[in-house]
Amino acid sequence: MAANHVQQIAYVPPRSHPKIIGKGGATVKAIQTDCNVRIKIPNREENSPQIVIIGARDCVDKAWKQMEQALGAKMSHEELVVTKLDIPKNQYGAIIGQGGSTLRDLESKSGCSIQMPPRDDPSNIVEVEGPQGGIDSLVLELTKMLHGQLKIVGATQHVSQSVIQKLDISSKPINEAIFFPEPSGSTTANFDRFLQYLRSAKQSIDICVFTITDDRISNIIEDLFREGIKVRIITDNDTSLQEGSDIQKFKDVGMPVKMDKSQAHMHHKFAILDGTLLVNGSFNWTRQASLLNNENVMVTNNQDFVSAFKTEFERMWKDNSRFI
Repeated sequence: MAANHVQQIAYVPPRSHPKIIGKGGATVKAIQTDCNVRIKIPNREENSPQIVIIGARDCVDKAWKQMEQALGAKMSHEELVVTKLDIPKNQYGAIIGQGGSTLRDLESKSGCSIQMPPRDDPSNIVEVEGPQGGIDSLVLELTKMLHGQLKIVGATQHVSQSVIQKLDISSKPINEAIFFPEPSGSTTANFDRFLQYLRSAKQSIDICVFTITDDRISNIIEDLFREGIKVRIITDNDTSLQEGSDIQKFKDVGMPVKMDKSQAHMHHKFAILDGTLLVNGSFNWTRQASLLNNENVMVTNNQDFVSAFKTEFERMWKDNSRFI
């Protein structure tokens, strides 16, 4: 990251992200150009509320205001909460208003996203997502509007990759194999386990991977970097230029990155966490690798293996004749 650049995180309900993106990405592209910033919006599959704005402080502030204008609501500096409200269906008309005007006004004032159940859904549950203060004010407003005809039936913090639990990677033997694609009928248990291991670095992570395009993984790497954890990346020069590669955005935020400068490929796929844990296998850090390919990842803190890979990483990192 440039010396005068900052990273600002805005928490916006994922359902509202399209307002910032605009048709064909036109809105976010215009804001980035006008404000000279980079705006990172999660993919729909990530279901993450975190939007990252990178640039000079005054440029970031300007972009923040333009994004709020596109949303028609305030953005939050705080993690979001999802609250479920039990509201009788005969009150929905009062919440929505003529042509949706009341609903839009409620969302704008509170900074929350309000999701009504579909008309043919027998449920009375209305989901509200936003900062806790915004939800509190919205619930108070709805209570007055509906003369008390609502009940809070549940509230949970929005789960994002930044709160994925860290594992203890040093105090006991770790020898684990993770395979892709996921077993038939499962969800993302194996991939989540892989992310847990990456998230568990406390001091450093050295990454040596052929290609990195999966934003779910990239978000973890950027989270670690923002926490002050030392990150170094070695990758292939050809794949770094391909569409979807996350290498340039790593460089933009100041991560040290090296690439080979030969016709051959830098084809490794391994990472070393805190100098004590090795993550290694056939697995490229791409969405296709986790969803479609037959891939493997071995995770171990066996120091014979870790030491060998540490030596190889350091050899490559110091080899200025082949890596730049």
